[in-house]
Amino acid sequence: MPRRKKSRLDPVAGGRQIASKVDGTKQASPHAICKLYEHINEGQRVAVRAMGTGPLLDIKCAYLHNTVLTWFTRLYHSGRRGFVVPGRGFIPLTEESVYHILGIPRGDIEVKYEADYDMEQEFAASLFPGDGSTPKITTVATAIINHNEADDRFKKLWLIYIVSTVLAPTTDARISNKCYPMLADINRADRLNLCKFVVDQLHEHLSKGKYTNGCLLYCMLRYLDALDCDGMELELTDTPYRVNAWSRTQVDVVAELDMLEHDPPCFGKLQLKEEFREEAASGSGTSTLGSEALVASKPG
Repeated sequence: MPRRKKSRLDPVAGGRQIASKVDGTKQASPHAICKLYEHINEGQRVAVRAMGTGPLLDIKCAYLHNTVLTWFTRLYHSGRRGFVVPGRGFIPLTEESVYHILGIPRGDIEVKYEADYDMEQEFAASLFPGDGSTPKITTVATAIINHNEADDRFKKLWLIYIVSTVLAPTTDARISNKCYPMLADINRADRLNLCKFVVDQLHEHLSKGKYTNGCLLYCMLRYLDALDCDGMELELTDTPYRVNAWSRTQVDVVAELDMLEHDPPCFGKLQLKEEFREEAASGSGTSTLGSEALVASKPG
């Protein structure tokens, strides 16, 4: 079997050299949120924290490691609602894990993500006058940058933006009109179950083989954080949420250490943490890594 080109192992590149082969991941990059940090004033930061989305104001890794994601998302097992990692174990997709990774609300209000013409017309007219109901995501970013108040309009723009860029992005450069119904609960945003929303969206898309839709930031950090990195001296920040711990350098280093010498790239040098190995032992049906990992790493 031919060996991979050396450039694909470059930890500085972080998988971006083959990003052109992974359509859509740029849309889901957390950089879209990070680039707004300098434009959000303290009053708005207070509002964001009150909405329960404060951890997204301190994302440490502003990019997606496309090589990891190309491989990991294809390990999703719809029936088991999780990722079967060949020869190593099982990583479940759960609300609890989304909360642990992203720190977003896991409240008692179901997120309404559906087309509603009346709400669409009501909210779009006030939020995006002259831009229609499905403006470009960059238009939403500009609206946030140009708005200095920490009022309901800002909170609605923020919620639409984080959903469209990180929590449930698609490959479209425009927001989905399905975002509008959730704005009706904007003053109870901290009670929205955004964790369940992320899980449901990922399950729906990954089950259909849409590997570049859904919260890819969660997928990347979920896998890397499930690896047994004891003894590596990574110096991960001791924070409640992993999105505030994993930096770009740490993502690159661990991905590099875990990458196998195969083409297309796949991973498996590092063991999973004990909790995920135990899950595998209870009937994941996985065996040795070898050819099974290569099959799993190929696009579906």
